[in-house]
Amino acid sequence: MKILITGATGFIGQELLNIMQGSNNIAVISRKKINIKKIHLIKGNLNNLNKIKKKILKFNPELIIHLAWEGIPDLSHNN
Repeated sequence: MKILITGATGFIGQELLNIMQGSNNIAVISRKKINIKKIHLIKGNLNNLNKIKKKILKFNPELIIHLAWEGIPDLSHNN
Protein backbone atom coordinates (compact mmCIF):
# COMPACT_ATOMS: atom_id res chain seq x y z
CA MET A 1 0.00 0.00 0.00
CA LYS A 2 1.34 3.44 -0.94
CA ILE A 3 1.10 5.88 1.96
CA LEU A 4 1.53 9.66 1.85
CA ILE A 5 2.34 11.43 5.12
CA THR A 6 2.11 15.15 5.85
CA GLY A 7 3.76 16.61 8.95
CA ALA A 8 6.49 13.96 8.93
CA THR A 9 9.02 16.22 10.67
CA GLY A 10 6.72 16.92 13.61
CA PHE A 11 6.55 15.09 16.94
CA ILE A 12 4.12 12.36 15.87
CA GLY A 13 5.32 12.26 12.26
CA GLN A 14 8.92 11.52 13.29
CA GLU A 15 7.83 8.61 15.44
CA LEU A 16 5.61 7.26 12.68
CA LEU A 17 8.51 7.40 10.20
CA ASN A 18 10.76 5.56 12.65
CA ILE A 19 8.23 2.77 12.82
CA MET A 20 7.65 2.66 9.07
CA GLN A 21 11.23 3.12 7.87
CA GLY A 22 12.44 0.46 5.50
CA SER A 23 9.22 0.46 3.53
CA ASN A 24 9.64 1.76 -0.01
CA ASN A 25 5.96 2.65 -0.35
CA ILE A 26 6.09 5.76 1.85
CA ALA A 27 6.16 9.36 0.61
CA VAL A 28 6.22 12.48 2.74
CA ILE A 29 5.42 16.10 1.98
CA SER A 30 7.86 18.26 3.87
CA ARG A 31 9.47 21.67 3.73
CA LYS A 32 12.54 20.13 5.38
CA LYS A 33 14.91 17.48 4.08
CA ILE A 34 14.38 13.99 5.51
CA ASN A 35 17.31 11.57 5.62
CA ILE A 36 15.59 8.21 5.90
CA LYS A 37 16.36 5.54 3.34
CA LYS A 38 13.58 4.45 1.00
CA ILE A 39 11.30 7.34 2.00
CA HIS A 40 10.20 9.34 -1.05
CA LEU A 41 10.43 13.07 -0.28
CA ILE A 42 8.02 15.47 -1.94
CA LYS A 43 9.61 18.75 -0.97
CA GLY A 44 6.99 21.43 -0.73
CA ASN A 45 4.43 23.27 1.28
CA LEU A 46 0.76 22.43 1.76
CA ASN A 47 -0.07 26.11 1.36
CA ASN A 48 0.92 25.80 -2.31
CA LEU A 49 -0.35 22.42 -3.50
CA ASN A 50 -0.22 23.42 -7.17
CA LYS A 51 3.59 23.16 -7.08
CA ILE A 52 3.57 19.57 -5.78
CA LYS A 53 0.30 18.26 -7.25
CA LYS A 54 2.00 16.40 -10.13
CA LYS A 55 4.43 14.68 -7.75
CA ILE A 56 1.58 13.56 -5.50
CA LEU A 57 -0.40 12.22 -8.45
CA LYS A 58 2.69 10.43 -9.79
CA PHE A 59 3.21 8.71 -6.42
CA ASN A 60 -0.50 7.80 -6.44
CA PRO A 61 -1.08 7.20 -2.70
CA GLU A 62 -3.77 4.81 -1.51
CA LEU A 63 -3.77 6.26 2.00
CA ILE A 64 -2.94 9.75 3.32
CA ILE A 65 -1.96 10.34 6.94
CA HIS A 66 -2.38 14.06 7.59
CA LEU A 67 -0.35 15.19 10.59
CA ALA A 68 0.63 18.70 9.46
CA TRP A 69 -0.51 21.55 11.63
CA GLU A 70 0.36 25.18 11.00
CA GLY A 71 -0.02 27.84 13.61
CA ILE A 72 0.34 25.60 16.65
CA PRO A 73 -0.73 27.62 19.71
CA ASP A 74 1.66 28.36 22.55
CA LEU A 75 0.82 25.63 25.05
CA SER A 76 3.61 26.49 27.47
CA HIS A 77 3.08 26.35 31.23
CA ASN A 78 2.59 30.13 31.44
CA ASN A 79 -0.35 30.04 29.03
